[in-house]
Amino acid sequence: MSTKRVVFVGALENGKTVLECLLSSPLVHVVQAFTYEDDIQWRKPLGTVFDDIYPGINKVRKLTRDDVRAIESSSPDYIFVAGWSHILDPVLLQAAKEGCIGFHPARLPKDRGRSVLAWQISEGYTETALTMFYLTAEVDAGDIIAQQSIVIDEDDYIVDVLRKVTKATFDIMVTYLPLLGKKVAPRIPQDHGQATYRRLRTEEDQRIAWDRPVREIHNLVRAIAPPYPCARTFFQGRPIRVLRGRIVRDLPEKYWFDVEPGTILNFWHNGEIWVKARDGVYAVVPEFMPALRANEKRSFRFE
Repeated sequence: MSTKRVVFVGALENGKTVLECLLSSPLVHVVQAFTYEDDIQWRKPLGTVFDDIYPGINKVRKLTRDDVRAIESSSPDYIFVAGWSHILDPVLLQAAKEGCIGFHPARLPKDRGRSVLAWQISEGYTETALTMFYLTAEVDAGDIIAQQSIVIDEDDYIVDVLRKVTKATFDIMVTYLPLLGKKVAPRIPQDHGQATYRRLRTEEDQRIAWDRPVREIHNLVRAIAPPYPCARTFFQGRPIRVLRGRIVRDLPEKYWFDVEPGTILNFWHNGEIWVKARDGVYAVVPEFMPALRANEKRSFRFE
């Protein structure tokens, strides 16, 4: 069986896992690899570097026409794409003799599109999946090779789910890369009639609405906690990033029942601030809070 010529395009930890699996496989020869330039701001909090496993990796802001021509000229059998935020040039989709392979953290055809994990966590999903599939001109619509379930525990933060996605990426690569090499991997068409779509989240989606249930607020905080942009609230007109939070349980209703949502109930030495929500109390750990005098603390609220 001949060795497959592969081009890698990717970023983030799951992308690095894909490249590591490709490099360690005797079935594959990685002829080119591309990742994002180090100074792209959105990459920095995620801290993924590829130089340690692939010295001289091509670093780009996005794939240019010259990059596309270079990939075409390398005559790849497969192009593997993981953790890449740009849609591939249609020319690349035709450049790989046996297909372009992508990964999406959802049980396709559900949840195609952008910001998928953040939407899932914020809506209280208890399970998602990682899908390995063939890339096509229609986003996230190609034939499915494999899906692996991922449990989302009720107090998992986005970073916890990202780790689970990376683990699932490894499991799928170990199982299905050999099948792709032998041309016997599954190829299951998606039911497009069952497809749902997610839009890119915006700053407005980060804002905490204190008149919502505490579980809904907690889901939002978990969904976009570091290394993501964080849920936000406002104090005296200033935006406050919420790093973490928890639902305060077993607090008698007499302490919060008649209090307006958003009211600050207490400050604690561990950095928590207890805030009234619609149906209970939520403890937030903010990035910062201005200094307040003791007799002022019960007179303030988050907006």
